Amino acid sequence: MGSVVLAALATVLAAFTLTSQSRWAAAATVLVLGVIAAALIPLLQDRALASAPGAPTLVTAVSASSFNLGVAAGSTLGGQAVTAGSSLDDLPWIGALVTLAAVGLAATATRQRRGQPRTPMTCSVQ
Repeated sequence: MGSVVLAALATVLAAFTLTSQSRWAAAATVLVLGVIAAALIPLLQDRALASAPGAPTLVTAVSASSFNLGVAAGSTLGGQAVTAGSSLDDLPWIGALVTLAAVGLAATATRQRRGQPRTPMTCSVQ
């Protein structure tokens, strides 16, 4: 499911290059981008929690930190692209390419964990 959402995110980023010239089309594209990005976060956190069910607090903290690191890395990449001479219209394409790389990573991870039993999470209240 994560690969599908990432692919949708890449598609919307690529579409933003086409819709950014119209105020209403750009607003609609940004709205869809926000919905897709919001759908991605729980999927990624669920996958992370399933990988380390014994340390949910640590997993949640690392997950939040990795989102912040991704924002910083994306901003740095975009800044470097503009400094190197890319136009602002090129930035969504760059984001789409980075997202497609993430699709590849997610697909690889999914293939590797197929056949492995998923450890159910347990919760204890004291």
